[in-house]
Amino acid sequence: MTHSATAILAVVALAILPACPAGCPGGPNPEADAGPPGVTLTVTKTGDGTGIFRSDPDGIDCDGACPNQTVEVTPGTAMSLRVEASRDANLMDALCGVTFPDNTTTERALVDDTIAAVAAEDPAGTEVTCQAEFRQVHTLQVLFSGAGTGSVRGTLTNQPGGGGTPRIDCPPDCVGAYFVGEADTLTPTPDPGSVFVEWKVDCSGTATAELIMTEDKNCEAQFDLQ
Repeated sequence: MTHSATAILAVVALAILPACPAGCPGGPNPEADAGPPGVTLTVTKTGDGTGIFRSDPDGIDCDGACPNQTVEVTPGTAMSLRVEASRDANLMDALCGVTFPDNTTTERALVDDTIAAVAAEDPAGTEVTCQAEFRQVHTLQVLFSGAGTGSVRGTLTNQPGGGGTPRIDCPPDCVGAYFVGEADTLTPTPDPGSVFVEWKVDCSGTATAELIMTEDKNCEAQFDLQ
């Protein structure tokens, strides 16, 4: 066989050899090419309500039910997190737990609806987990009808340690906000010269009205003249 034929066979053999897979000696190493890790920020929610997380700079944008979201922040970049309840919910609390690469920990709290979640001095490999609790809120509104006048006062009946301040003391407080499952008893009191007739809409009966808040409700108290 001539030298030229041998060279041609060698070129063909090289052409059909498989490429070296990642990680083999002398081959590409994705981990080495990826660069140093950043700061990992994860947001999550608890409770039966809904709300939002929004970060500055952009990275986290979580609405409504707000499933877990995770973003990697470049070391040396500070990131704040705004936490807001939806219109029909309350933000109960929000807190960020921080774990540094040396396994020391700290917490970062909510201040005026914003958490300084990631600090510029956080080293690469820091893990930040922020959690907020949102509670669903339902609204009760008391309305009046009839030629008479009177008042309505609520008494919370399933609150730890007693009822506390009434949500309904109407007038003037004719709209109250309740967490899911809270119960209230509405007591109508006619003014002199008037008589309470009955409850209408979402309340019924001719005396006190007992209700459990599982949705928004309107209760109409009818007062007539004696």
